Amino acid sequence: MEKAVLLIEHSGAHLRCLLNPEQLEFRRSAGIGSRQSLGGALTGDGLSDDPLLYRGGGQTEFTLDLLFDTSLVPQNQDTAPIADVRQLTGPLWELAENSGPGDRYGRPPTVAFLWGTRWNQRGVVAAVSERLEHFSRDGNPRRSWLRLRLLRLGREEYPEPDE
Repeated sequence: MEKAVLLIEHSGAHLRCLLNPEQLEFRRSAGIGSRQSLGGALTGDGLSDDPLLYRGGGQTEFTLDLLFDTSLVPQNQDTAPIADVRQLTGPLWELAENSGPGDRYGRPPTVAFLWGTRWNQRGVVAAVSERLEHFSRDGNPRRSWLRLRLLRLGREEYPEPDE
């Protein structure tokens, strides 16, 4: 199976995964919240649950865990070996930054998670975390377990260029 890729939409850059994720976790929350007033949540005697407010919409998030290891990167004669795994994972961290060139108005870049012919999810990276291990003698990490949490975007948030 071909490698999963994150396509950064404003630049067209492709960030290929070193290894495909073993699993994807999807989570959906409905657009429901507790009713509030200026003083806080609406409550009362005899209520077993807080009254609900149905806002519509909701939120879909998906989480993927990725493994990066410098020993798995193919070596060729034209490039120096990768000493620090953060050379591979740094661009993924940048996806969670809210500043950058262009007219994004403080938004992180829009990405498309593409994997084979079945996966094409557009979203923004809401969170990234990384566990580093297998350090060299000079302190460079060689392996990374990276977790990305993406929030799916609706078509109305980022319309296609021809719309």
